[in-house]
Amino acid sequence: MSRYDKYKGHTPPPWAVSDSCSDFFTVKTDEGEPWYIAKIHKNVGMNDKVESLANANLIADAPMLLARFEESERLLVLASLYMEGGNAESIQEQTFRDIKAFLLRGEASDE
Repeated sequence: MSRYDKYKGHTPPPWAVSDSCSDFFTVKTDEGEPWYIAKIHKNVGMNDKVESLANANLIADAPMLLARFEESERLLVLASLYMEGGNAESIQEQTFRDIKAFLLRGEASDE
């Protein structure tokens, strides 16, 4: 059982932040008919709107962050297999190719 199993079945990405209301930000799906994920009140915290928008952006990026964590763990497993001497050439080649591709991906807004 994966530590990420509890997230299976979440609303599919992409998610986006909407600022269409004066009292709160909404996080909703960004394609097709919108499904609302969360409502974040703008008057929360010391920095109010700035902090609330950062929280909304963090929630909206959750699917991408989850995918990155899962991919990171997969790459670590491949790297550890290589270090333990598995099929060194094929594991090494694939691991380094995957790590390079992973590290060269764009920011959250690019995905």
